[in-house]
Amino acid sequence: MNFILFCIYSLKLFNLKKVRITHSLIKKLIKSEEILTFSYFIKLKYLHSNSTIYNFSIRKASRLINVSPNSIKFHLKKMEEMNIIKTVNNKSGGVNMTFSSIEKVSKIYGINHNNRCGSIMLRESESVQDVKTRLYSKVLINNLNKQRYTIKGKSNSLMRKRDQVNKLRKSGVNPEILKRSIASERINFDTFICCETIGEMINKTKMTGYNQLIRMVSMGILSIKKKYITVLKGCKKELFEELCKNGELIKGKHYYSRKDSSILKNIGFSVEVF
Repeated sequence: MNFILFCIYSLKLFNLKKVRITHSLIKKLIKSEEILTFSYFIKLKYLHSNSTIYNFSIRKASRLINVSPNSIKFHLKKMEEMNIIKTVNNKSGGVNMTFSSIEKVSKIYGINHNNRCGSIMLRESESVQDVKTRLYSKVLINNLNKQRYTIKGKSNSLMRKRDQVNKLRKSGVNPEILKRSIASERINFDTFICCETIGEMINKTKMTGYNQLIRMVSMGILSIKKKYITVLKGCKKELFEELCKNGELIKGKHYYSRKDSSILKNIGFSVEVF
């Protein structure tokens, strides 16, 4: 009970809002190219605890989330088409706008919104573009979690083989074949992703994938480390310069020359989730 109260206090202290949402819904919104509109929806919905803006107007909404009235108008029209907002005339002659629950939005898209679905954390100060990046990060983190699951499975399999070797040794049997199998297995414990894959996951270009990854890092969602592979060993500087000049290598950005003259290529990023 004390832990729950601490979590509630922390959310209020840091002006954080917890949005429960499945990565399946985000993937559908990405595929239908409605993810930006949904980011506007999230930003407006969580301005008030009851998901309603009283005496709503385009100008008022644009001022509340610091975007242009034209942008609000465009995305509200799309929200109406998506059937995720409702307007009711109030007694003062104005309009109250209510934003649907995430559960209802999930049902519209045929997604099961259950207690096991994950969440994203939003800060009040974050922009619509920040909200979109947090939604993208949910899909990326799901991919990394699958990688972790696979790595754990390989690691457990290797541990079982090692246990078998020890048992066979104790029984006096020479487990040479099993030992060779273990020796040939190499497990990479890094969770890895390249910008091209990110671009495909969010239905955008490789460059947009890279830009979104950098935004996630700057927002404190992920940490990354560049990963390289050796392309050429013992390559002389003159040959390296010639390959760059011919356009076969892109000097500095994707490839670079090491002191031992090996040419390395940046193949992506090792990623850790905070």
